[in-house]
Amino acid sequence: MISLAAYSTATTEAGLIASAMQSVLDTLQSRSGELGPSLLVASSGASETLIQATTADARVNFEMAISALNTKVADRSLFSGTATNSTAIADAGIILASLESAIAAETTATGIYTVVDDWFSLPGGGYDTIAYLGSTSSFSPVRISDNENAEIPLTGADPAIRETLKGLALGALIGNGALIGDLGERTSLTRLAGET
Repeated sequence: MISLAAYSTATTEAGLIASAMQSVLDTLQSRSGELGPSLLVASSGASETLIQATTADARVNFEMAISALNTKVADRSLFSGTATNSTAIADAGIILASLESAIAAETTATGIYTVVDDWFSLPGGGYDTIAYLGSTSSFSPVRISDNENAEIPLTGADPAIRETLKGLALGALIGNGALIGDLGERTSLTRLAGET
């Protein structure tokens, strides 16, 4: 039989992990929530100067989002599932380099969006093979009483996290020069990034 002290410790640890994960998710929500409307405003003005200034912020937001997802508590990676010793998400530069290579032949906003969407969402695609470094299995349930388990099912492979990173990455790619020289297509891609 497990002692009450052990259950108390397990409950405290589960609470600490859940609280830290919620803080990271709040950071992602804040970053994307601020950037999305800014990208939409930039796309409505069709100004290269405004697009470039706004998408430069997207790169910073993308890097900060990945840094947040790589948070560790008690030396355990929060978003790596059962691979708690592994970093959850690859470095922003590695991800953007892979995406830039993938979109190199694309000349339209729709073409780039489709490639980036596939990279993030297709099973076995770029996100699975390059970006997400954790386990596909989430944390094992933590026993907090004789008949209760606390489950923390979220990992960096979650579709909502992928979608958020996709929007931030699209903005960062524009900031890095995607479709430079074609204001119409850059405006369209900026709108798509803002909507994402």
